[in-house]
Amino acid sequence: MAILLRQLCEKASYLYGMRILAGENGTGNIVQWIHTLEDVETGGFIHGGELIFTTGIAQNGNEWLLEFVENLYEREASGLVVNVGPYITSVPQSVIDYCNKMNFPLLEVPWKTRLVDITRDFSNQIFQNEKEEENLADTLKNIVFDPKNAREYLPALARNNFNVNGKFCIMGIDIDFLNRNVYRQKMFRSHLLRRVERMVGTIGYFVSSESIFIVLNDFANEEIHDLAKRLEEQEGFDTVTLKIAVSQNEPGIEHLFENYKKVCTLLRLARKRGESPLFYDEFGAKKILLSVGDNEVLESYYHETLGALERYDRENDTQYLELLRRYLELDGSVQALADAVYVHRNTINYQLNKIKKILGRDFSGLQSRFELILAYQVRELL
Repeated sequence: MAILLRQLCEKASYLYGMRILAGENGTGNIVQWIHTLEDVETGGFIHGGELIFTTGIAQNGNEWLLEFVENLYEREASGLVVNVGPYITSVPQSVIDYCNKMNFPLLEVPWKTRLVDITRDFSNQIFQNEKEEENLADTLKNIVFDPKNAREYLPALARNNFNVNGKFCIMGIDIDFLNRNVYRQKMFRSHLLRRVERMVGTIGYFVSSESIFIVLNDFANEEIHDLAKRLEEQEGFDTVTLKIAVSQNEPGIEHLFENYKKVCTLLRLARKRGESPLFYDEFGAKKILLSVGDNEVLESYYHETLGALERYDRENDTQYLELLRRYLELDGSVQALADAVYVHRNTINYQLNKIKKILGRDFSGLQSRFELILAYQVRELL
């Protein structure tokens, strides 16, 4: 997972004389990178998520610091480290008060500390954390997309504190960003995953087709359902829309590929329906369709069964596809359908006969109705 400010600073007190002046509640901020700034106007050059260092060498006095900190906070920097010395002799109380109010981390290091040493140390920690994160993501991808050789990666999972004999579940999260800034999107993913970790502990994840797939290990079904619903209810997601889908929870890493495919189908369905979260376990008989490995088989069946009616509606501006669906839902009752749509039963009979001609099939028998109902079920999943 992305590294936190408090993790970076664990040894900084005795190595570099660093101490926190204000905003201690914000030390859980994610740090994406290290940056040095000396001018209020240059705050616009950061993306967000940077830990900023400053010496004040380009300034006169300390009064500029408040505007500087306000700018950094608005730009979503992770914190500010002030190198106290000849240019910044002390940090004004107004700056400390502001940082405490906003939970914006404000730290200081003495002039004798070489900033090149501390920034190199912090940068190395960020690199190492990203490498470990990428290695775990690659391991999970290899397991998912190369299921025949999945067991070769068991030692790597064990090293990352996975119980390889426990249950595995995949939670897919599709994120629709209103903000198209790529860096901001990366930051949001990191914050989202950090929230998941705060809720349930250490996780593994990978990104595929712009969606996040979290691999949950050794969780009870109730915990997984609770996590999905809590994520949907999280505040601070004003610029994004989340769609969440959850696979079944079962032992054996060799099932991850099939569960990944099911989650992808459920995410597509969530986007289509505008519903979330969707749980595989709640799909009843449709789980059989979700388990079909070849999506082309489902598409072929639908088009063979109902494709002609869909084309007729499109070309003639009719609603026969919907009319037939309602007829089947009402157990084939012409009168019930007539009452539901407020037309005479003779009109319904005429329309149903027209549908029979278009489809080239009768649907009075149980088998025929079953095939049509199945086609409608398939349509919902495509």
